[in-house]
Amino acid sequence: MMFRNLAAMAVEEQMRGQPMDGAVLLVGCDKTTPSLLMGAASTDLPSIVVTGGPMLNGYFRGERVGSGTHLWKFPKP
Repeated sequence: MMFRNLAAMAVEEQMRGQPMDGAVLLVGCDKTTPSLLMGAASTDLPSIVVTGGPMLNGYFRGERVGSGTHLWKFPKP
């Protein structure tokens, strides 16, 4: 918890210190995701989160899918 809070404070300081209108947050694990979200929420700037890195495959309608490999097979809304 200590390092998550430290990372959140670092992100908040960076976002407040730069003259920007929004931020793109690149996260990849269980520590960076909440810490970057906490820091961005404290600044009240528009932000978007992009996840990456090693993650488990998921399931769609009982079929195992990877990250991006089955994207074009999904039904269009």
